[in-house]
Amino acid sequence: MNSSGMEEKASIRCDRCQTEFGPDLLNRPELAPCPGCSSLVQIMVFPVLLRGNASVNSDAPVDLGEAGCFFHPEKKASVVCDGCGRFLCSLCDMEFDGKRLCPSCLFSSTTKGKIQSLEVQRTRHDRIALTMALAPLIPLLTIFGVVSAPVTLYYTIRHWNSPGGLVSRNPRIGLSIAMAIAILELIVFGAMIILIIIRPR
Repeated sequence: MNSSGMEEKASIRCDRCQTEFGPDLLNRPELAPCPGCSSLVQIMVFPVLLRGNASVNSDAPVDLGEAGCFFHPEKKASVVCDGCGRFLCSLCDMEFDGKRLCPSCLFSSTTKGKIQSLEVQRTRHDRIALTMALAPLIPLLTIFGVVSAPVTLYYTIRHWNSPGGLVSRNPRIGLSIAMAIAILELIVFGAMIILIIIRPR
């Protein structure tokens, strides 16, 4: 809490490079490059997240004859949801793709895949690469290391610039570890092949 008694505004950061996004990148209808790593991002947040919790109480109370929010009946409605027609206060108002949606309609559209530009999941390439790199360390799968090591190298290079998971901080750490393990495996297998070839009979 600061000296004024209001909570600080939330900080929104890139999940790849941890660059903090300014207000100009939030709630934009199109993809925009991250200032830090140039990844294309689209960040949609509830407006109250940027104002701090203290501003939630700034909504005017409902007066007699005025419409109240469907989710917060004690707060005055300011917009109508384009999906279901419910009255919404500024806390529940969410603008996306040029439409004003309530939390229920946004969640429903997300789960049904109606909003194509809304990304709700990503492939964890770092975990896939680590699994392929570590598989030959299992005794029964060691022989497959001859194939999995070069495949792991190709996979890490192919997905080096791919977006990380929605909650992962830096996928390149996992990719780097997988690449190092794959290179070490190639060196070991190469040495074993050379020893077999030059071994005196």
